[in-house]
Amino acid sequence: MITNTFKEDVAVLIDDNVSYGEVGTDNTTPTVNDTDLIAGNASTKFSVSSVQTGRQVLVTYNLSSVHGNGSTYKEYGTFLANNDMVNRVIFTEIPKTESIEIQVSTLIEVV
Repeated sequence: MITNTFKEDVAVLIDDNVSYGEVGTDNTTPTVNDTDLIAGNASTKFSVSSVQTGRQVLVTYNLSSVHGNGSTYKEYGTFLANNDMVNRVIFTEIPKTESIEIQVSTLIEVV
């Protein structure tokens, strides 16, 4: 059995190492073998904020109104400081303009 204390320690490690998020333009179904976004837009790579509480880490990514305009985004990924991907999700397309900001919240729970 893995103890709850250890699970909290793992959540702390995740919180300490989560680094950035990025959006992309592909909506291919994510798999556990994904290592990067399919069509990431490097100009949308920005630091994320994170808050660890118990065995959970809430990660928040913001893409402001002045960045990433002119593309239609369909995928998002969170990455660690060593560039390993934490997650990749697809969503209903968002045609990005200067009147739109994108915020993605990711809840990671160590179970």
